[in-house]
Parts: sequence; structure tokens; C-alpha cells
Amino acid sequence: MHDELLRSTKLFVDEMTAPVLDPGRGRTKKGYFWVLARDDRPCAHSQSSAETASPFNRHTPNRWSGQKNWPSPERLLNYETHRSRLGDQMTAAVEEPQYSVEKIRLQALNLFLVGFLVLFLELACIRWFVAYVVFLQFFNNVVLIASFLGMSCGCLAARQSRNWLDYFPLLALVTVIVAVATFAVYHYWSGLSIDVGGQASPQEVFFGTEYRNPDVAQFVVPIEVVAAVFFVLVALMFVGLGQVLGRAFDSYPNRVMGYTLNIGGSLAGIIGFSAISLIQTPPVAWFFISCSGIAYLLHQVGALTKLKALALLTLVLV
Repeated sequence: MHDELLRSTKLFVDEMTAPVLDPGRGRTKKGYFWVLARDDRPCAHSQSSAETASPFNRHTPNRWSGQKNWPSPERLLNYETHRSRLGDQMTAAVEEPQYSVEKIRLQALNLFLVGFLVLFLELACIRWFVAYVVFLQFFNNVVLIASFLGMSCGCLAARQSRNWLDYFPLLALVTVIVAVATFAVYHYWSGLSIDVGGQASPQEVFFGTEYRNPDVAQFVVPIEVVAAVFFVLVALMFVGLGQVLGRAFDSYPNRVMGYTLNIGGSLAGIIGFSAISLIQTPPVAWFFISCSGIAYLLHQVGALTKLKALALLTLVLV
């Protein structure tokens, strides 16, 4: 009967939960009972048709188990009844199975990978930006807070249609170029001064910032402006990764295991960056690892264009 049911061009599916025995544990657990039905009768259920509705019941231990043997998503439909001027009619709304085995494995990989990339890239940004953005080393928590803010905003944008990860190659490249330009301008233009903590009459001394007197400089930029610019740019860089993370959490059925995978990836990112720092690898290796992961995530959704690949390659080489 099951095989005969799957030959239909239109299938209806619904589920309900019920306690089922859990042998060996002395208690029950939640089971899922599925009803698949076929109804090939003409519109308005004409009595002249010899076809009848054919239901089929099935039990699975969880919501996603066994769906790889089900028909394609476009043939699984849910009953949805509404009234119209023609009377009661049965309409079908297409419902894709929420949890397929392939999708679960993909989202599990994404949870681990994004956890790795967020922590690895965050540490790389802290190390790199405080070296190139003048005097930002006094406020390296700016990069730390910006990265986590961007990731959190990305999680909130998980259900938006816009894919923020598409903007990462350009945003990251622009941020790095601005940092390098800031470094070059400050070291080659002696008339520029970056004022840290009001060094004209300091209440707190930041050693190394006093060599250029703001009173005689041609152009003075407060460190708050510099920090604010890079805070926004770094935060925007991490929005895309946060959005991928939020979508992976939404799609993964087991939240506890999902958090475990994500935390495992985060720990792997910290350990990985610590290891390559221990052997004194140059920044090109940091960004190569980060950009490779970003490129894979973009390729996964078919969004890795030649322009984005070129931007990522340029980011590594810069």
C-alpha cells in the first residue's frame, strides 16, 4: 500500500506527536506519527469518480528520520481547507520537509564552520588591525566588541531574504584598504596628529602618542573618530557570518547538539589561531584560512562569483 501511495502525483502529509515506549529506559519518549494520504478524485470530489482517498500511517522516532525515502518535496502537501463561493474546497499548500538527512548534515557542518570562522577571523582582526590602525592597540576591545555585535546582528537577520555574506568580500577588502591607508598617511604626513585622551592636558598618559603635538599639527583627528569608523566596518564584516549561523540554527532540529557543534567550532578556531601564531605564520596565512572558509560558504549557495573570488584573493594578498 505504501508503494502504491507513492505512485500518486499528489500526496498530503501531516503529523502528530504521541508518547511511545522507550525499551530499556523504563519510560516513554516522544514519537512522531505521520499520515500520508492520496486523493486523486476530480475537483469538488465528484461522485462519478471511482477513485477514493487512500491514507497511510507511519511512525518515526523523530521528526526527520526516514525522510530520505519519501517522495520529492513538491509532492508532499498539507491539507488546508477554506470556504469560497463554490462551497467547501480542499486546497493544497506545498510544504518542503523541514529536516532531510542531507540538509541536517550540511547545517551541522555550517554550525561548526561558522563557529570556527567567527573566532578565528576575530582573533586575526584583533592582531592585524591593532598593528595597522594607528593607536588602536590601546583600545583593542573595539575590534572584539564589533565582531560579536556584527555576528549578533547577523543572527537577527537570519530570516531576511538579503544574503549579507555576499557583501563580505567587498566589505573586508574596503576595511583592510582603509586600515593600510590610515597607516601610510600617518607615517608619511607629519602634519597629521591623532589625539588620544586629550594629550594637550592629559588626565591619562598613553605612551607613544605624545610625539606629535596636536597644538602644532596641521590636522588633528580624535582617536574616537578612528575607532568609530573601524568599529562599524568590522561589525559589518561579521554580519554575513552571523546570518549563516542563525539560518543553520533555524534549520538544525536538535538545538543542544547545534550549540555543541558551534561551540566546538569556536574552540577549534581559538586553538587553530593560537597554533599558527605559535609558529609565527604571517597574516597572509590567517586571511587565506578565513577567506577559504568564506569562499566555501558562498559556493555552497551558488553566490561565489568571479568578482567576489577576486576580492577574496586580493584580501589575502594585501
